[in-house]
Amino acid sequence: MKTLLLSFALLLSLGAFAQEDAPVKDGVVGEALPAITMPEEVTIKSGDTKIIPLARYFYLDRLTLEIKNSFLCGKDSVRISFDGYQSQNLTVEGGSSGWRTKIVVVNGNARNIEIYNSSSCKVKIREITILPRRYGARQGHGPVYFPVTEAASQVSFLMESFLYLDQLVGDADRVAYLSPAKKVIGKAMATLNTTPETSQAALKAIQDVVAFLKTAEPFTDRLTSTEATFEIANEIQSVKIALERMIR
Repeated sequence: MKTLLLSFALLLSLGAFAQEDAPVKDGVVGEALPAITMPEEVTIKSGDTKIIPLARYFYLDRLTLEIKNSFLCGKDSVRISFDGYQSQNLTVEGGSSGWRTKIVVVNGNARNIEIYNSSSCKVKIREITILPRRYGARQGHGPVYFPVTEAASQVSFLMESFLYLDQLVGDADRVAYLSPAKKVIGKAMATLNTTPETSQAALKAIQDVVAFLKTAEPFTDRLTSTEATFEIANEIQSVKIALERMIR
């Protein structure tokens, strides 16, 4: 098994970024910091791990990346973790699907991000964007990890789905459905990532997403009639049903 590290130049840039950071008082997760972006394309062989070392502890809201499987490979998965904890599996669609955007909700402190290729094929990743905040250790002892709620995961998957559809539909559908989807779902993600799952704000965010999905049913119903979008349309419907159960 091989471990891949980021380039030396990128590590220097992360180090310069971190020097501007200063700790805030214990128990407080500080203000949002500028996004850390890594646009370069990296290939990870089967069984290898890519490690992204940050210059210091950051509180991470979430990260996004683009991922693509080898052309002749089918649907598979890779595992992403933070300092070896809070592992999540990311689905990698078949190679003919091309680049797909993935959104990973973190809501915790970390200094290293590890992406392990558990699939049987080579995968490529690019355009990694990390959204950090000032580190806020409780009592100053090591990282604190927060659970990712089911609602946040479901809504993140919806955003991935609509981002993917952007390359498959026409301009009329982009204006009528995709642009409103990104606005409603993006707002809900921000709420669900920063408030308790039992709060009224979280409940309202889920209700807004469900209401939008109901208005978008003529669009998603049409998607089921096309082979290229049949599967993703059914997945969107499954998310809608799961979110409806949460607000009953």
